Amino acid sequence: KEVSAQSFRLVNEINLDDTTNMLFQFEGGQTGYLVALTATTPTFRIQIFGEKSKAELIGENTLEIQPVNGIQTRMTFPSVSTELSQLVEFANCIGSGRPYPIPIDDIRNGVAVFEAVSQSCEERKWVTV
Repeated sequence: KEVSAQSFRLVNEINLDDTTNMLFQFEGGQTGYLVALTATTPTFRIQIFGEKSKAELIGENTLEIQPVNGIQTRMTFPSVSTELSQLVEFANCIGSGRPYPIPIDDIRNGVAVFEAVSQSCEERKWVTV
């Protein structure tokens, strides 16, 4: 629905921002926060919070699920090249005529979100996606 973002070059000497923060307001009223940092050691982590549990992806291989009232589950997965997997699936879809598993409207929405993030950084205000 809406995004507010800011981006800065705080540490890196190359002409790219190294710290980007994004706040999201979704149509259902939920909120989200996304940060992209290259100003420090590489870190990959996704956390999702719900009223009954939380899930955390640590790195690209470890998933922890912690119910509010329950025992934490930790799963480890083998490493995989997500980019290669996507390219192979795209080629297989072209070869077989099957539709790509990500609907085109979702892809367009992803592009619209990236554009809204850029616009929000430039204008320093909330932007409707």
